Amino acid sequence: SMRVSGPPPPASHGTRAAWRETPGSGAPGAPSWGGRAAAMAFLGAHGMRAPTTYEHSFHCFSMAVAGRPNLEDGDKILLPPSSLELLARMQVEYPMLFELVNPETTGHTHCGVLEFSAEEGRCHIPFWMMENLCLGEGAMINVKNVSLPKARFVKFRPQTPEFVELSDPRAVLERKLRTFSCVTVGDHICIQYLEKKFVLEVTEVEPNGAASIIETDCEVDFDTPVGYQPPVAAAAAAAPAAPRELQKAQVVEDEKDTAKFVPFGGGARRVDGKARGAAAEPGSGGADEAKGARRVDGKA
Repeated sequence: SMRVSGPPPPASHGTRAAWRETPGSGAPGAPSWGGRAAAMAFLGAHGMRAPTTYEHSFHCFSMAVAGRPNLEDGDKILLPPSSLELLARMQVEYPMLFELVNPETTGHTHCGVLEFSAEEGRCHIPFWMMENLCLGEGAMINVKNVSLPKARFVKFRPQTPEFVELSDPRAVLERKLRTFSCVTVGDHICIQYLEKKFVLEVTEVEPNGAASIIETDCEVDFDTPVGYQPPVAAAAAAAPAAPRELQKAQVVEDEKDTAKFVPFGGGARRVDGKARGAAAEPGSGGADEAKGARRVDGKA
């Protein structure tokens, strides 16, 4: 298990003390919590409850378009000041968490908010989240506040076997998750380490497939990486097949050479051209046969 935690954002980056609203009456820039308290008192006096759901559509752009490429790491977004004015009058949980939905594909993910400094009608999100949601610059996105439980278990699947071959992949992942507020099944997280980029897919989150990882102890596990082969299977797949063919070809060539040269492979032949063991025909001996064979010394 690992504890995912990080330092709280500075006051200028979205803490309660830094958020401001301009009430309908009163001096501009009055503290938001004074306006929120007045709104809550008014609703309570009239027996009404403050709304709890915030939902709005924006044109989404990457952090680079906002001139903040340093914010591409993590899952925090930038919303316009008007969103803060609405949220300040609502009963929402803190830290604020949001669901992002692509209205064209219904793909979704979850995130936190860093600042309310975007232009009206716009929100800025990290580019890797735009890729996960199949969104281009300026596309429409739905933003809705949500309440997520604390994560108990998260499983990641590396998209390459090289990540699990690092000396300490869990420590690398833990440092990355310090910039995150929550995790959602189906997200692909990019980790840059040792001048390489490693992509991990979130395959399992307990509970509910999406959970907050802010100041929580959760168990983390790795699924089998994409393209991973067990050592035995990998060795068999890497075994060269060409030498076997060459060896077989050499044996066939040797057999051909052996068939070409067979010592004393011919058969015996008679000088008269007849088959071996054939009886001599009568009269074939001529005068010598009629007279009989004679020794050169004249004896019988």
